[in-house]
Amino acid sequence: MTAPVHVVEGSQTSAVDHAICDVLRRHVPHAQHTLIEGAGHMMPLTHPEPLTRALLTGIESSRHVRPNIWSKA
Repeated sequence: MTAPVHVVEGSQTSAVDHAICDVLRRHVPHAQHTLIEGAGHMMPLTHPEPLTRALLTGIESSRHVRPNIWSKA
């Protein structure tokens, strides 16, 4: 996989979802990971600011991995 991957999970994520996130972190080369304290499944509603910061940080940092992915054609 060459596309940038950013795994965002909450500290209150279910055991099944945590296991999925763990597999992604271990098996996707260069995958980024962010853990948002106190967040669970409804993270976009309960923790919108930390989630937005994590996503923007992930997008910005992925520019050095594949610079052309964000360029306008």
